[in-house]
Amino acid sequence: MSCSGHISFDIFFLSLLLFLFYFIFINLFFYYYYSCYYFIFFILFFLLIFYFYFFLYFFYFIYFLFFFYISIFFYYYLFYFYLFFILRFYFFL
Repeated sequence: MSCSGHISFDIFFLSLLLFLFYFIFINLFFYYYYSCYYFIFFILFFLLIFYFYFFLYFFYFIYFLFFFYISIFFYYYLFYFYLFFILRFYFFL
């Protein structure tokens, strides 16, 4: 979709395309066939898109934090384990 490599930009771009698709096609259908409920459908669909992508951003952020901090602590303790492993042979030779 995008050349940026960031999933947040892809999500924003896809949500914009979905919203434009709604505006061009589905809005015409609602306007001609359900004209009295036009604004209600518009608000409900907009809130649906907003909350869906808000939670998608939120869970992606939690996923990023979890694996980022797990990897930091993993490499931190792996470094000291490796250091202990080398120093053990150094002192006991």
